[in-house]
Amino acid sequence: MKVLVCIPCLLNGGAEVQTLSLVERYRAAGVDVKLLSPDGVRPQGLKAIVRILYSRLRAVVKWGN
Repeated sequence: MKVLVCIPCLLNGGAEVQTLSLVERYRAAGVDVKLLSPDGVRPQGLKAIVRILYSRLRAVVKWGN
């Protein structure tokens, strides 16, 4: 089974806390979790954001096949 957990903006609200909690539960269950931004650095500018998201999503999809 493959699961994609997405959140458009990682701030400090309830949805973000819940999403991170869910991911930690997946990890605890032995699921291999891939983060699109493992270093936590957000790209600046719309073009950079789109380029990074596209390339990293593409890599995750390829990894899952």
